[in-house]
Amino acid sequence: MSTGLLQEHGTPFTRLSAFNGDPDSTTISTPLRCRLVQATLLSATVNANAQVDTAALPAESGSDTFDYQILLYAYHKLKPDAVSQNLISITNNQLVDISGPQDSPYKREFAIAAAPWRKKALTAGQVYAFSPTVATNIPAQFVTGYEINTGQGFTAVAPGSVYTFTASSGSEMDFEARVTLTNGKVLLSRSKMAVVPDIGPVSPIDPVDYCAAEEFTIDLGSTEPAWDDETDRLFVQTSCCDDIIRRPLLIIGGFETPTLFDPDIEDNKVDGHPFFIDNDFDFIIQRLRDAQTPTGNRVIQDLLNDGYDLIFLDFDDETKPLEQNAQVVKQAIREINDRKVTDEPLVIAGLSMGGVVGKLALLEMERDGETHDARLFVSVDSPLRGANIPLGLQHMVHHLNGLKVHVVPGVASISLGTLVPDLSGAAFTLKRPSVRQLLTYHSEEDLLFNNSYRSFYDYFTSLGKLQQCEHLAIAAGSQIGIGQGFNPHDKLVSLAGTSGQLLTQFSNLGSGWSLPIDIASNLFLGTGGYLDFDVWSLPDMPSSPKFIYRNVTVVRVFTIPVVFDIVKVRVSGTQPFDSAPAGRSALVDDEGGALPGLLQPNFGFIPTISALEVGPYQSLAGPLSDPFQPINDNNAVLALSQTTMDYMVATIDPVVEFANLDHENPFSPENTGMLLSVASNGAVTPATLDNRTFNHGDSPEVYDYANPPMPFPVYRTEPIIDEDTDIINGGQLWVNRAGRIGFTDIAANLNNDEVSDFEVFIRSSFCEGDPTTLTIAPTARMELGQWDAAAGITNTAQVYVQADATVSIQAQGELYINKDSRFIVQEGGYTEVLSDGLLSAGFGGQVRIEKGGEARIGSGGILRVSQDSKCVVEDGGKLVLEPGAIVQLWDGDDPFGRAVLEVQGELEVQGSIDFSGNGFFDFFQSHILSLTGGIFRIEGRGIGKRFLRLRNNTTLNIGDNTVELLEGLAEYGNYAKISVGQGEAFISNIELKTGGQTAVGLLADGATKIRFVYNEAYGFANAVEAYHTYPANALDFLFFQSGFSDNRNSIWLSYGSNARVWDCHFNGTGTGVNAMLLDELQSVRVDASVIENYNVPTEPEYMTWGAVHVSNVGEYIMSGGELSNNDVGLYCPPGKYVNVTLRGQAEVADNDFYGLHIVEGNREGSNYGLVTMDCAKLLNNGLAGIKGSPPPSPTRHRTKWR
Repeated sequence: MSTGLLQEHGTPFTRLSAFNGDPDSTTISTPLRCRLVQATLLSATVNANAQVDTAALPAESGSDTFDYQILLYAYHKLKPDAVSQNLISITNNQLVDISGPQDSPYKREFAIAAAPWRKKALTAGQVYAFSPTVATNIPAQFVTGYEINTGQGFTAVAPGSVYTFTASSGSEMDFEARVTLTNGKVLLSRSKMAVVPDIGPVSPIDPVDYCAAEEFTIDLGSTEPAWDDETDRLFVQTSCCDDIIRRPLLIIGGFETPTLFDPDIEDNKVDGHPFFIDNDFDFIIQRLRDAQTPTGNRVIQDLLNDGYDLIFLDFDDETKPLEQNAQVVKQAIREINDRKVTDEPLVIAGLSMGGVVGKLALLEMERDGETHDARLFVSVDSPLRGANIPLGLQHMVHHLNGLKVHVVPGVASISLGTLVPDLSGAAFTLKRPSVRQLLTYHSEEDLLFNNSYRSFYDYFTSLGKLQQCEHLAIAAGSQIGIGQGFNPHDKLVSLAGTSGQLLTQFSNLGSGWSLPIDIASNLFLGTGGYLDFDVWSLPDMPSSPKFIYRNVTVVRVFTIPVVFDIVKVRVSGTQPFDSAPAGRSALVDDEGGALPGLLQPNFGFIPTISALEVGPYQSLAGPLSDPFQPINDNNAVLALSQTTMDYMVATIDPVVEFANLDHENPFSPENTGMLLSVASNGAVTPATLDNRTFNHGDSPEVYDYANPPMPFPVYRTEPIIDEDTDIINGGQLWVNRAGRIGFTDIAANLNNDEVSDFEVFIRSSFCEGDPTTLTIAPTARMELGQWDAAAGITNTAQVYVQADATVSIQAQGELYINKDSRFIVQEGGYTEVLSDGLLSAGFGGQVRIEKGGEARIGSGGILRVSQDSKCVVEDGGKLVLEPGAIVQLWDGDDPFGRAVLEVQGELEVQGSIDFSGNGFFDFFQSHILSLTGGIFRIEGRGIGKRFLRLRNNTTLNIGDNTVELLEGLAEYGNYAKISVGQGEAFISNIELKTGGQTAVGLLADGATKIRFVYNEAYGFANAVEAYHTYPANALDFLFFQSGFSDNRNSIWLSYGSNARVWDCHFNGTGTGVNAMLLDELQSVRVDASVIENYNVPTEPEYMTWGAVHVSNVGEYIMSGGELSNNDVGLYCPPGKYVNVTLRGQAEVADNDFYGLHIVEGNREGSNYGLVTMDCAKLLNNGLAGIKGSPPPSPTRHRTKWR
């Protein structure tokens, strides 16, 4: 036999006669069919002349340059009349040679199978290149030439050379390979390739789709072991068509049923064997383009409108243990959070298995105290409690994969799976760890208890509910108990009969689960063969074993029966998952064509109860729950804590063929409506709000997919304003008021909750980063939150003015902050209130200016803070008050009103401001006071009514400017002070109050004017402490009609000209030490003032102490008033000098030790030490009215009495 190949000797994995090269044949060659032709020829080997390569054909390429494989073989087959023509005989069911036959019993035939070796679809209009590769046993001298037709006619080609073509339009493209032999015989093989349209890069200007041309990747690195050159990787397409992540939507890929061939998708491989069909980014994008939403858009458009950046996590190996890939998810979350340039939270969607590893990652991060910054997790038909692949099909895969192909009889053999990598890949995938963990029933594990599935789900469920983000579960299966359209234990596949009954020409070998079915259908269908081949769906808890897989195959060569194979598998105690409500997987895809014996097109892959977390897993050793159990009452399932999700959606169509969606394409208007209701960022603030009201908020209502509202309502509003927005002509912008959200005049819009909070961020434009201005024009209004205690409405709002954003409140425009709401100017943000504009906070609302933020109240602009509200300038923030700015701090009539302007950062006062109210300025240690207008002036509502507070350790530094504090109460913390440099201080009708004797009421150094009139000061270390004060006018260094008590030192004056104390009262009762400390002054005039009740701190010190302590004072004049009831009235220490004049009924009386104690008033040659009394009293002082040191000579001690 010259070809070395005999058809009847081999295993007919496919019918070689279908590949006879007949130009009229309708057979379509595919890479899979080429592999089956190779397997059939190898099994037909009878001698060394057979030159069929025993190595598997290479893996199909995904690149734009690929092989065009051509298999061309001559083989022999028995002539149909070989027995009748006495060319061969049959004895005891054996073929026996005839001695000296007149002719050979064998007939030469040809088989040709040729196909482009590319697994991805072609893109219309794109140029591709191919190189012909020929595998043949026909010597080259017998072949005239090879030709390929790519749609432009046949072109001669040479093996190994490269040729180009342009992909045509349409959904598929025809290819033809033609071989001409030297004897004139022409052999033809046809094939097809899918074609997809070229969408091209999309312009970032008003895009209608994401910009595929701007896609970029982020490698996460492979975890061990690495199966190939791939790595765990993020694929990113941003809504702004750049490489900046702003609003991330992480899509976690999964793998489907181990589908074995899909011409549109390139898979990962191990030694050329595919693990699985990879849900690659292009596949996901196309699904999002196809899916319709109730808004009338496609899902991709709604995601783009929401500004989501699509980030797809592609695992290096989806079949690794689920716990390992959960670690990859954590790594992806960390990477995204590190790279995003906004504070937008994550939305995470897990597809199929991706939903399991995604939720596992989030649960473990929460358990371990790690922040994931996700607000929503969406599982899309995920096996949250397990998946299902028909157990009979699993056994079929393992059976067919192990079938032996005999190369040399009795010497060597290889398995069918070796020659058909897709088949061995499916068998390999079924053995992998994650598949064992996910499948409720596995062909190689205990079906009841001791298995990988129960071990994993026991751990997974023990982690409980997500606490830091919400969970929406989407199920593709029926929620109302409708199964796959067949009963438990119905047959899925049944092939039985003779070859004549079963022999059917297939137009194409399909993909998916059709591969093993196609192989089974083609197997052993030679002349006279008989096949009994059955796969059953799982039975419903049978008590006795039931068949799920059976194969009996007999082939007849002439009349000789040859039994090739017998396999039988039975099970008991199983739940009927194959036929149950579930996201379905196809036994044959759309391209599979009609397969004889295929009784059911689909099976249940992800049970609805699994996708919604109701079952089937219940406990480690408990029974699996019934997949048909009712779960049609969402509220009951959620209320009874039957699941850990927050929202759920499944299909409710009562028609069987639509009751369960395809798992690989699970989107429907019902579940995309639910998805948008919880994931969409919502309605966008209009650019112009002209005499209409727009209310920002988030409705608590959930999309009713059973009775979908039309049109699709606004469930929430976009929490971002990033384009210039004008509120004009009485328009109003509300944030989280009760009532309708979005435009309040649209009846279909839903209502806000009446106890809720909502945030809005005003920021630079989302993509370009251009500055944004929100303008509140005349008669327009913006309101944050709503408080109505009687109605039970306590809505709050937080509005953030972020970098490069401005809020401008114009004349008669108003921005109002309600109870517990906040208007926050953040770093780089700016807010201005123009003349007659109003920025107002009431009932506990707050204006907050954070570090790097700035607010400016213009001349005539109004900052109003009332009813326990605050305007807070945080450390690093800045509030500018222009000349004529109006600051109103009102809290009813309470003298200690709680309306506060709290200054921790910078307060720039550019001139006199108009202040009113019973609230107060509250300065912190960290504050900065900038007086570019030269004056800090506050006038309150009267003495005793607080209008200023200095926190502990705070210095209100006026610098070389003027401070005017009028009509109010100023509170000082420990070590606080008001400090003036070479400026002026005018404090009038002020109660200065502190405790602990550590604060300084007024510290002046070099001041040109100090007027302290009509005040009360108590509790200070020094009520007034002044240095280097040399006013031009004697009345500009004045203390008038003021009271001092409980101060350690009430007035401390050092280095100055003429000071006047007029009609003041100094009371040392309690802890007062000195009424006045006077040092290096030209003169001090004390008129009509009372200094009393000062006691020496320690009894022995009365010789060195006085209520008035003077040191180098040219003249101390006491005109009227009293210096009485002290331990010592006035004291001048050694080495210092003073002249004292008592007049105008001045009275120094009733001091316990001395009235006046001038230690060295008698210094020789000095003009000091003179005590002059003119109509004054020196009475009842304990030891002496006047004390000096003993004089060296009586003539030198000068005291003048009048």
